Amino acid sequence: MSAQSARELSLAHHLALAACRGERANRHQINELVRSVYMAYYLQRMGFGEVPFECYEHAEAAFENALAIAEKSAKWTFSEQDAPVIERVLALHDQQLIEAPMHRVVDAEKQ
Repeated sequence: MSAQSARELSLAHHLALAACRGERANRHQINELVRSVYMAYYLQRMGFGEVPFECYEHAEAAFENALAIAEKSAKWTFSEQDAPVIERVLALHDQQLIEAPMHRVVDAEKQ
């Protein structure tokens, strides 16, 4: 992946997180974050970077919390307690996008 493409994808992920920390998010942004967290997980399993497995568990719980909030209030948001774990995984994913060969990124996306 080119450095420019990695930066653009990273920016999209971080903008989605910023929107989900506020009042302007939608289902698409949550889905984009779910996709990026799972990609980070699969790339980590391939040997690119590392965060504790518990971060992924906490991220899944954060997504479940966000969906519960959306069902009740139609607002797509993360609590202030949940957002930092998503941010931590996104930081790993930023590095993965720079380091991992494109074929590995494609493999992770297929999973």
